[in-house]
Amino acid sequence: KSAEANKDVFAENSSLHVSDVDVKIELREEDVFAVGDLGLPCRRELEVETREQDQERDSGCDPECESPNNNTSNNNVPTSDVPPPPIEDMVEAVLRDLIGGAVTTVTTSQSCPADLSQAGQRSQQQAWESWEVDVSSWVKNKVNRKVKRGFVQNTFEEKNKQEEEKKDDTKEYSSVTTDVTAEQMALRKVLDLRRWYCMSRPQYQKSCGISSLVSCWNFLFSTLGGGSHKPITQEEALTVLGFKPPFGEIRFGPFTGNSTLMRWFTLLNNHYGVRGRAYYLYKPHGKGRTMGTTDETALANVKNGLRDENTTFIYHCQNHYFCPIGYEDVPLKAAHAYRADLSQDEVETWLLIGDPSRKHPGLHCIRWSDISTDLNCQNPTYLDIRRLHLGLQTRKTRKTGGNLHCIMAFVRSNWQGPSIWKSVNVQQRKEPNRGTRRGSAPSSTEESDSTEDLDEETQA
Repeated sequence: KSAEANKDVFAENSSLHVSDVDVKIELREEDVFAVGDLGLPCRRELEVETREQDQERDSGCDPECESPNNNTSNNNVPTSDVPPPPIEDMVEAVLRDLIGGAVTTVTTSQSCPADLSQAGQRSQQQAWESWEVDVSSWVKNKVNRKVKRGFVQNTFEEKNKQEEEKKDDTKEYSSVTTDVTAEQMALRKVLDLRRWYCMSRPQYQKSCGISSLVSCWNFLFSTLGGGSHKPITQEEALTVLGFKPPFGEIRFGPFTGNSTLMRWFTLLNNHYGVRGRAYYLYKPHGKGRTMGTTDETALANVKNGLRDENTTFIYHCQNHYFCPIGYEDVPLKAAHAYRADLSQDEVETWLLIGDPSRKHPGLHCIRWSDISTDLNCQNPTYLDIRRLHLGLQTRKTRKTGGNLHCIMAFVRSNWQGPSIWKSVNVQQRKEPNRGTRRGSAPSSTEESDSTEDLDEETQA
């Protein structure tokens, strides 16, 4: 009856079919160690407890009433004759502690004998049903983090590259000189403030040509620049050239051209008794082009002229004249910011250009490469140097080839002796009165480029 009752209890708790075949519960070695780690009784302790209980039950003595001095006949029985307790009993005790009392009695088989001493005598032909207790939640899992070999190599290579780059940067930085002087930097950053002082700004409507010419003449011959004469104004220069007021109503555009400005420069020199000359420094295309002059040669001549107080320039761009007054050689590498011994291949040159028009900034900073592109264009293609965002444009004209854009140089002669031309002769060779005959054609054979710069508030 007790076996059947145990069978029913086990079936109710496990909700599984329990056969009459003996049930064998086996534990893995790692599970036994895990149970030991949880503070449960180990196998050796269970064996001792079970052996003591069997001895007490065989002797028919209550363990609570047994005296430690009570010597029974059972004490004389050698311990070697007592059979070892079955493993099922030990597993029962372990499961009782694990399940927490859910299974009160576990029987290994329906035909299990009441006497536990006979439990070891079992038939080897009987089938065994095994139970495996999962204790993975009590054992810490070992995470094997395998790193790919390629990833390790790539990381190592990247670290080596970064270290090499740092070493290269350190070597390059250590080689840069920091004892640069102002005289050395002056070779790279050139700006004579006297040129800026001499700029005639603002101009009249479309008078950028004569305004730029007056700016150059004052720098060469007046006390504002490197000369000894009193500075002249636009109005004075126009009067010397034969124009009459109101000067704001003169249409300078139709008759102001490159050769006109160079001729006016000669007339002003003769009137004031000074000597100088004007010529094309760089004009790749069109009439008066400079044969054999390359971009590199022209840039070197411009830089030398800006460092010379006896030379000034006028740059003829799209519908406008203005004056280059300085330049800057910007290194291509940041580590060369304070180096002076740099070649032209290691720098990028920017020209500082003074503008007589108050409608635009007083100083333009333009790359030499953009200026070279403007000068090398041919009709109908052109580049507006003051509106570079528009890019290359096309004129609506039937003429093709040639370009009036250029850089003109105005030079003061080293010898300022008595001039051949007297002021009386200059008065006889004055330009016709353009104030009374507005819009007449220029006296030279060159076609004027017509400046369209509007400097009055009423004009767009």
